[in-house]
Amino acid sequence: MSTWKKVELGDCCQVVSGATPQTNVADYWDGEICWVTPKDLSTGQNRYLDDTRRKLTEAGLESCGATVLPTGSVLLTSRAPIGNVAINVVPMATNQGFKSLVPKPGLVNAEYLYYWLNANKSYIQSLGRGATFKEISKDVVSSIEIPLPSYDEQRRIAEVLDRADELRAKRRQALAHLDDLTQSIFLDMFGDPRTNEHGWARAALHEMVAEFRYGTSTKSAEEGSPALRIPNVDAGALDLTEIKLVPVQPKEFERLRLRDDDLLLYVRTAILTLSVGVPPSVRNLFPDLATR
Repeated sequence: MSTWKKVELGDCCQVVSGATPQTNVADYWDGEICWVTPKDLSTGQNRYLDDTRRKLTEAGLESCGATVLPTGSVLLTSRAPIGNVAINVVPMATNQGFKSLVPKPGLVNAEYLYYWLNANKSYIQSLGRGATFKEISKDVVSSIEIPLPSYDEQRRIAEVLDRADELRAKRRQALAHLDDLTQSIFLDMFGDPRTNEHGWARAALHEMVAEFRYGTSTKSAEEGSPALRIPNVDAGALDLTEIKLVPVQPKEFERLRLRDDDLLLYVRTAILTLSVGVPPSVRNLFPDLATR
């Protein structure tokens, strides 16, 4: 690896920006041209992209000057968020939230480039600039240096990582089956909570929670305390790949600080924190429930 030369992305790829037609012109939309937005890459599960939520007409494409990327390009989100990656398997255009990479034939392998960008997502995000939201420019993307072994070696590396991805996919599938099993065991033991056929004692949520707490409304900034947002809470887990900083006073920070065993719950467009202490009135209903 130490002998691999480093090459700027602008020297081994064509870097292409995207664009958006006017959204209020009906003739520009619902055509046949796939048009990618960062939302199409939001799940982060699929390496290959073969369809998009929205499509352009030829008139829409010409109106904004967007470029149709050839199959096998590497789509890189450049803002909101930075660093999501996919490879298109059909020709596609993108909106301005992308700086896409069209590999030069025989010089860089698309799958190898995909894996390198994915593995260096934090570094790429650190290159973002901007006050309202961070973005990486075309010049910044073009100047990123990647190690570039021979094309055959790139393909071999990509194949090894493909096999690792297959193993991870099988593991995720096994965990999904375990989740289903857990749900089944819960229903066998306790019954359906909606019908409560076992006649378990019921309690209102406010009796089981020590405190309901909304988060701060202060806007993010360059400095401050790390704060969770809605995109950071996904499918019962925390995604900490992109954390915003919020300037709050020590007193407000202490009031809003998350503690062990707090539950985060979506309420419309906000996150509601439930501090799970156990009031005395609940202990009679659940005598075996421990307090913090």
